[in-house]
Amino acid sequence: MKKSVIALAVLGTVAGVASAQSSVTIYGRVDGAYSKSIGTKVRGINDTQQSRLGFKGTEDLGGGLKAVFNLESGLSTDTGASASSSSFWNRRAVVGLETGFGRVLLGREYTPAYTLVESVASPWGTDTVAGNTTGLRKLITGAEIDPIRNDNSVNYYFSSSGFTGSAQWAAKETTANTVKNPFGFAASYAAGPVYVGLGYTNPSDRDDHWTTLYAAYDFGIVKLGGFFGTGRQADEDKARSWLLAATAPIGGGELRVSYGQFKEKWGTTAAEGNVRSEAKITALGYHYFLSKRTRIYVDVANDSKNTVSKTGYDFGVRHDF
Repeated sequence: MKKSVIALAVLGTVAGVASAQSSVTIYGRVDGAYSKSIGTKVRGINDTQQSRLGFKGTEDLGGGLKAVFNLESGLSTDTGASASSSSFWNRRAVVGLETGFGRVLLGREYTPAYTLVESVASPWGTDTVAGNTTGLRKLITGAEIDPIRNDNSVNYYFSSSGFTGSAQWAAKETTANTVKNPFGFAASYAAGPVYVGLGYTNPSDRDDHWTTLYAAYDFGIVKLGGFFGTGRQADEDKARSWLLAATAPIGGGELRVSYGQFKEKWGTTAAEGNVRSEAKITALGYHYFLSKRTRIYVDVANDSKNTVSKTGYDFGVRHDF
């Protein structure tokens, strides 16, 4: 009996130590806005800042080794439905190990170019009507040459003294000889007010690729940045874009402004050299912080080349937890 009690006490102590070495964080975002996107005349309540629910955690395995994971699901606040009909953890689903030599993650993950270059080049990332598919997302991803995320991927990250490097390889899901394993890499350097990032993405088609460069300097009263992207679509159409952006802290909030262009030309066709798709996007927004976690915002974006509806806008409230 005494041996059983002692054994239970030891197990309880070990379990307590294990739980002390492990941590799981629940986080998310709830957003709601009245909005209209570029290219549509439909208005309504949407989550233009992409509401989400996530779980992330680490376990200290000893000897400098850690187990890590992150699961993140998108949701729509206007209906309460999942943001994706095909996968629940549509935003991120990774698990891996971390050492002093870097971190390796397996699963559905962001591309290196998006993480270190594209998402920081746009003041809105891919959020709000300014940053969504018909907005600056078209410029920073080359009209989706960079898919932003890849399934079935192996990822490596390393950071030291302001330098961050990342590489990704993903398994293809078809035997078609026109499809290859997607891969990409990126590197960035951040030191004080300076940020520089370079990225390359080669998606599943044998002919497409997208190279991006971003540089920014924070003067305190204003942060200025410039972005350039160049590459080819799967049908060998040439794509190119550029973006100039600025953010400034004003009156308890942040003013955001940008202007950029995207142009895609016919590739190996009789009309080679002719413009196939074009965008000229001006965006302006102001996000006022009611607290560290809650903000109200208004954004306006205009694509002078859109033939359906040139202007989009939103005004709403966002809470992070």
